[in-house]
Amino acid sequence: MASSPRCIDCKTTILPTCHYPAIPPATLRSNHPPTPPDVAYTRVALQEEEQELQRYDEEIESIRQTLERLERERELLNRKIEERRSWLAPIRRLPAEILERIFLQLRIRLHVGRSTPRNGLRTYRLTSLAITLCHVSVHWRSVATAQRSIWSRIRWVRFDGPMKKDLTPLLDMCLENAGDHPLEISIDWCYEPFAVQDPSRTTEERIGRHDLNFLRTLTNQFSRCEALSLIGLHWEALDHALPDETKFLSLRRLDYHGMPRVNNIFQTSRRFWNAIYNAPCLQGIRTNAITDPMGNPGCVRWSQLKSISVNFSSHYTDFRFLVTHCRWLESLEIYRQVEWEDGPRWDDAIELVALPRLRVLCFYPKSPEILRALLGSLTLPSLKRLNVGFGESDSLDSICEGLRSFSSVLERSSCALSSLRVVIAPWSIDECFLSLFSMVLEGLECLETLEVYVGRMDKNRTGMMNPNNGGIRDIIGRICPLLSLSTNRARAVLPKLVKLYLDDSETPSPDSSQMGLILDVVEERTGPRLDLLGRGDVSALRAAFVEMEFVGKEQSLPGIEERVAVLERNLFICCISWEFQDS
Repeated sequence: MASSPRCIDCKTTILPTCHYPAIPPATLRSNHPPTPPDVAYTRVALQEEEQELQRYDEEIESIRQTLERLERERELLNRKIEERRSWLAPIRRLPAEILERIFLQLRIRLHVGRSTPRNGLRTYRLTSLAITLCHVSVHWRSVATAQRSIWSRIRWVRFDGPMKKDLTPLLDMCLENAGDHPLEISIDWCYEPFAVQDPSRTTEERIGRHDLNFLRTLTNQFSRCEALSLIGLHWEALDHALPDETKFLSLRRLDYHGMPRVNNIFQTSRRFWNAIYNAPCLQGIRTNAITDPMGNPGCVRWSQLKSISVNFSSHYTDFRFLVTHCRWLESLEIYRQVEWEDGPRWDDAIELVALPRLRVLCFYPKSPEILRALLGSLTLPSLKRLNVGFGESDSLDSICEGLRSFSSVLERSSCALSSLRVVIAPWSIDECFLSLFSMVLEGLECLETLEVYVGRMDKNRTGMMNPNNGGIRDIIGRICPLLSLSTNRARAVLPKLVKLYLDDSETPSPDSSQMGLILDVVEERTGPRLDLLGRGDVSALRAAFVEMEFVGKEQSLPGIEERVAVLERNLFICCISWEFQDS
C-alpha cells in the first residue's frame, strides 16, 4: 500500500484524503430513510473513510514501534553515560585500603529486627550496611566481602513475639564472610513474662522455633566473641540454646542488664556465669550492679578487669568491693547512685586506697555525703578524666564538703587531669561553692576540657532554693574572670584549655549580659586573638558549647549574633545558643 500523503512543510503530519462532510444531526434524528442517490453517495464515502482509518492505524503502529525503538536506544545511551560517569568518578580512584578504612568507620553491623508498625502490624526488616555496600559495584563488593571485620558486628533486636520467618541463612552468610575475625554480638530482647512462663506450652512454642534456631547459631559462636551485650534475654531461652561446653576464649567486653528472673534461675544461668568467670581475656564489664542475677559477686574475676561501668548501685559494700578488688582499673563509672542502704558510716570508712592505673572516673551520687565517702578514700595518680556530680542536699555545707573532698583527692593524687565534667544542682551553688570551685580550677594547669552542667531543678525543691543562687550565671560570673587573659596577664588559668562547655537551659537568666562575658573569654582564647596578644603560653580554643535561657519575650541580640558568627568561623566546633522564656 502506498504511503499516506504528508505535509509538505513538516514531512511528518499525515494529510487527510477524505473530505466528505458529516451527516447533519437533524437528518440523523429524523425518521426518513435515505434516498437512492444518498445511499450510493454514503456507500462511496464509507468505503474511502474505512481505507483512511486503516492508514491511520498503520501509521500509529509505525509510530509506536519507532517510539519503542527510540526508548530502547535512549536507555542504552543512558546506560553508557552512567558507565562513563562511573568510570570517571573520583571515588573509583580510591584504593581498596582507603575504602576499607571508610567501611570500618561506619561501624557496620548486621541488624535483625522489626520495622515500625504500620496499621497495627509489624513487619520484619533485615538491614545490613555490609549487604548494601555489596550492591554498589563489583569493586565495592570485592572490598566488602574481603573485609571480614564489617561482617563481624551482629545485633539482634527482638520485639513483640517470635519470628515469623527463619533468618538464620542471613546470619550464616554474615558469619561465613566474617571468617575467623572476632565477633561483636548484641542480643536485645523485649521481655514477655506471660508468653515465656506459660506452662501449658512447650519451650519451642513459648520462645519460637525460629528464635531458638537463631539464638543457637549465635551461642555457638560465643567462643570467638570479643564483645557481648545481653539486654533482657530470658534465661530459659539462653539455657536451651547454650552449648554444653561454652567457653569465652576471646571475650573482652561484657554488657548485661535488664535480665528477668525465673523460678529456677540458679539451674538455668550457672553454666553461662561459669563460662564468664573462666573467660581469660575479659577486661571490661557494664552492668546494673556488681553482682550477677543470683546476687553473687563471684560471677566475674574482678581483679583482672580494666573497665567497669555500673548503672545502678545502692550498697556501700558494692563500692568497697570494687575499690578493694579491682586495683588495676583504668576506667570506673558509677551512675544513678542512690542513698546507700547499708551506710556509709564515717566511723567505718574505707582505708585509703590507691588505684594507680585509673584514668577515667565517672561518679554521679544522689547526695554529697556519698561523694565525700568515695573521694575521701581514693588516691588516683594517673587520673586524666573526671566526671562528677555533687548530688542533692538540704545542706549547702555538705555540698561544700563534697567539693573539698573533690579538691583533696586531686591534691593527694598529684594527677595531670585533662578533662573535667561537673554536674551541679542550681540550688547548690552559693559563695562557698564558687570559691572552692575557683580554687580547684586554678590548680588544674593541664586541663584541656571543662564542662559545667547545671542539672534540672526539682519542682518539689523550688522553695528550698536560695534566691541569691543564680545557677550558671554565678558560675559564669566567677569562671569568666578566671579565664580572662586581660584579668590574668602574668599567669593564665587553665592555659591548655581547648574545649569549653557551659550548659544551663533550666534556670533562666534575667538578662543577656552573661552571654557577653562568655563571648569575651571565648574570643580572647581563639587563635587569631592569641597571636595578636602574643600569648604563646596559652593553647587556642578549638570548641565552645554554650546553652542558656533568658527571661522575656523572643528578641534578637544583634551584637551577640554577629560575634557568634565570627566565632563559628574561627573555631573548629562552635555551638552557642540561647532561648527566651516568658516570665
